[in-house]
Amino acid sequence: RSGKIMRRILRKIAEGDTENLGDTSTLADPTVVESLVAGRVE
Repeated sequence: RSGKIMRRILRKIAEGDTENLGDTSTLADPTVVESLVAGRVE
């Protein structure tokens, strides 16, 4: 289940839609999403 959520989040980050990532509370480590957004290359 967490894999589906992470794939959705990764897709949105790749598309540049970082304002609306949805619920990340069910991930094992939700703070990793912040690192991914910060490390995204434009």
